[in-house]
Amino acid sequence: MRLALLLVAALPVFAHDWLIVPGERVGPLNANSTEASLRAAFGNAAILQAEIQIDKKTTVPGVEIYPGRPGESLAVVWPREEHGLWWPLLVIPCFGSRGTECRWRTASGVRAGTTVAELEKLNEKPFWIYSSTREPWWEPWWDEGKLGSQLGEDIELYFDDPGPKFYSTKEYALSNEILSAGRDLRIGQMFVFLLSGRSE
Repeated sequence: MRLALLLVAALPVFAHDWLIVPGERVGPLNANSTEASLRAAFGNAAILQAEIQIDKKTTVPGVEIYPGRPGESLAVVWPREEHGLWWPLLVIPCFGSRGTECRWRTASGVRAGTTVAELEKLNEKPFWIYSSTREPWWEPWWDEGKLGSQLGEDIELYFDDPGPKFYSTKEYALSNEILSAGRDLRIGQMFVFLLSGRSE
């Protein structure tokens, strides 16, 4: 009994949920979050200022939340203007993790680590997978499936590199073609954009 109490006392206390609401929030984060509000929500010890890598060539200022906790970490990239375009606040759940059970997820269960087969069930129909310009990522296009209405355009999902390209004449394939070829890709990274209503 004493050991159990010690273990409970050693566990971190989370005062938030793990829910991703596309375009609105990731746990307690929203479009108006600041470093000060994140420190108030998560505690000073959970926040680390960092340059966040968003693709092979680009890093941008932000913070990491729960660094070193693969299934719980978040990267937050502050709103920015880049090449004349305004980018809203960006959150990357389970930042830098691969093959980990990610606690951050949408109400329908989409999270980093979700497989193509699982997404097909959630979408209730096959969906297209495109070879991204952000190689080696592959990304889904729902084509009016259920997930299209649930996720909208505020979440970008990127599958891990499937290895040697098996589509030599086209840059896309149906998810059921990938599964019938004996592959079941996993979401390697999620980009969640939190919008503040700005129209820039």
